Amino acid sequence: MSGSIGGGFFQHDPTIVSGTLAFGDDEEAVFGNGTDATLGWNTAQTNHALVLGIATPADATGAGALLIVDQANVAGDYGVAASANPIVYIFSATAAGTATDQYLSLTHNATDAVLTVGAGDLEISAAQIRPPSGAAMALARQDGTAWATTSTTTNVTTIGIGTRFNDNVWIDLGTGGDVRMLWGTAQATANNMVIGIGVGSSAQGGGVILTAYGNLLKDHDHSAASNPTLFIHSATDPDTANNQYLSFDHVVSAGRIGTGVGLLNLRPGLITALALSSTSNTTTAEFTQTLSASGTPKGLLWTAGAHTGLTVAETIDQHWDNGRTVTFTTGGGTIALQRSVVFEAPTYAAGSATTITDAFTAYIDSAPVAGSNITITRSHALGLGGRLTLFTSVDSVAVADQVSLSRYEIGAGNTVLAISQETAVAADADETKFSHKMQCRINGATYFLMLTQT
Repeated sequence: MSGSIGGGFFQHDPTIVSGTLAFGDDEEAVFGNGTDATLGWNTAQTNHALVLGIATPADATGAGALLIVDQANVAGDYGVAASANPIVYIFSATAAGTATDQYLSLTHNATDAVLTVGAGDLEISAAQIRPPSGAAMALARQDGTAWATTSTTTNVTTIGIGTRFNDNVWIDLGTGGDVRMLWGTAQATANNMVIGIGVGSSAQGGGVILTAYGNLLKDHDHSAASNPTLFIHSATDPDTANNQYLSFDHVVSAGRIGTGVGLLNLRPGLITALALSSTSNTTTAEFTQTLSASGTPKGLLWTAGAHTGLTVAETIDQHWDNGRTVTFTTGGGTIALQRSVVFEAPTYAAGSATTITDAFTAYIDSAPVAGSNITITRSHALGLGGRLTLFTSVDSVAVADQVSLSRYEIGAGNTVLAISQETAVAADADETKFSHKMQCRINGATYFLMLTQT
C-alpha cells in the first residue's frame, strides 16, 4: 500500500505496507488501544520536530517508558517501574526471562537529568567530558549522592565519596597531562599508588607542593627540578616568606631531606628512635654543613632531654657503640695506624689580625654537677678505660714522640698511674741511681723527672 491516508485508520490484523506510508504535518501514528503512544511530525514546536508521546501514570496505565530491546525479546516482560516522567530504556540482547537489569536509562525527573545503569559500570569512551561554557554539570549515583559536579563559575569538578578508578586507570591534571595518578599493578612486588609528574622545565617543574588552602594559587618560587621533589610548606603566605619548607628528593646519587630555612627537628614523642642504615659497604650516614657567609653557625647541636621520674640507674645521653669485632683479610700485613673515632682539627683564619686566646679541638666544660638530693662521690670530666697516648704536635707514630698515661695494677687492690716515655738515661755518674728519666714542661720550662724502679 502506498499513498496518503486521511482521517482515522485502524488496523487490527497484520498488514504489510510496501512503499511509502506518509503522514502529514501534525498527523500521528497511534499505538495501543487508546492513545498510549503517538509518533508524528509536530509543527507546534518553534522548530518543527518528530515527537514521540508516551502515556505516563498520570495519563493512563502506561509506565511512561520507551524500551529498546533485541527484536527476539519484544514479547518479554522487563518489569520496568512506572515513571512519572517519560524514560528511555536501552536493554542488552539478554532475554527478559534471564535478566531484566542489564539496561541504560535516560530521563528528566523535573529537577535533574538522570542517567542510570541497571547492572555493571558506566563506561564512557571519550577524550574528555566537559560542560558547555558557563554551564554546570553533575553526575549522580543511583542513591542520589554526587559522583562528580562541575562549578558553573570556576569550572572546577568535585568528585564525590565512593568514586572508584579501576587498576591502571589514571587521573590527569594539567592541560598537557602534566601529572598522572593511578593505582598501578605493573609493579613487580606489590601494587602501589603511583604519581607521575613532569620534570625539568618551567611548564613541568617536577615539584609536588603541600601548602595551606589559602596559599593554593600563590607562587611558592621553586626552581624547575630534574627529579621529582616533595615540598611541605608552613602556613605562612609564600609572598611573605617562601623558604619555610621541608623538601624530599633523590638526585640519582643520593636521597636528600632539606629545609629552606631553620633546623631539621626530630620531634620528641613523634620519633622515639632514629635508625640510619646502609645497603652498601661505604658511608652509612653523611652530614655536610651548608656554607655560611655570616653569623655564627653550629654544625651539629644535640640538646639532651630534661628527664623526670627516671628509674634509679645509669642513664646514658649518647652511646657510641663500637664494641664489635672488625675482621681484616687473611693475607696479613701491617696497618700503620688504626683509629676508631677521629676528630680532625679545624684551621681558623680571618680577614685581618685576630687573636684566639684558647683554641680547642674538643672541650669538656666541667665534671658532672650534683643537683638536689644527689651526692656524687667522685666527679670526673673525662674517664678512660685504657691507655692515653699523647703525640707531638705533628702526627707522629714514632715511639720517641709519644707519652702514654695509663693505669697499672701493682698488686691486688693497688692500682697506680703509669707514665711511659722513651728517653734513655745517660750513664752519668750522678745518674747511676736512676733507671729512667722523663722530660716535662712546667711553667714554660723543660725539666727532667728522674725515676728509679726501687
